[in-house]
Amino acid sequence: MRLLDLFSGIGGFALGARWAGLHFDQHYYSEINKHAIKIYQRHFPEAVNLGDITRINTEELPKEDWIICGGFPCQDISSGGPKTGINSSRSGLYWEMYRLISELSPRLVVLENVPPLTHSGLERVVCSLAEVGYDCEWENIRASQFGLPHKRERIFIVAYPHSDRQLRLHEHPTERPLGNDGGISPQAVTPPNRDQWALWLASRAVDAQPLVARKNDGLPRQLDWKPRVACLGNAVSPLITAEIFSRCRRLLEGQNA
Repeated sequence: MRLLDLFSGIGGFALGARWAGLHFDQHYYSEINKHAIKIYQRHFPEAVNLGDITRINTEELPKEDWIICGGFPCQDISSGGPKTGINSSRSGLYWEMYRLISELSPRLVVLENVPPLTHSGLERVVCSLAEVGYDCEWENIRASQFGLPHKRERIFIVAYPHSDRQLRLHEHPTERPLGNDGGISPQAVTPPNRDQWALWLASRAVDAQPLVARKNDGLPRQLDWKPRVACLGNAVSPLITAEIFSRCRRLLEGQNA
């Protein structure tokens, strides 16, 4: 299995995958911020930085058994930004992510962005993935649900090939129907006669793991406070990604059984 961690930042997705017990034969990431790269290299020295996502050539990468993850830029989607949408210069980098997904055909995709995506691009994301053979599940999740001292609500999207029907997380009694957050109807974006369900995640802290904090995440002390805070502010919580990857790991292993 290979990991491609896009818009990787300091490694919240990769750290969550590690906590979930996932092991990768090859680990690639894409990041251009020099401070974030230093932190990522400290935690994952074996990982290969592919740099600018627009310059990644999939012809130079293996073609099988990928997991692709990442939180694409939110500046044009966020309520505090220009609200120009998913086709703008920064948030429009989603389409580079989509290009890599369509060319590498991963077994699993996990995406993250801000909640306003629900009304400013979620339909485009889900429809584009459906066009290249993927079903999607999504959920708005708050960091406070995992015991962290701030709300930090984000939308997480899990996508998997249409044929992998066992990846539906509908066997859990506490889950809710897809689109429960006031988003688009699943019938509008998925093949007919296929049930879709929201990603079910436990609303609890993962007590066995450290919280995201400057000291615990190993941020170099020589960084001044501005890049330090920026790296933390752009990071996804590994407590949340660990829970997502843990569930996906069990389902993927069951698929191979």
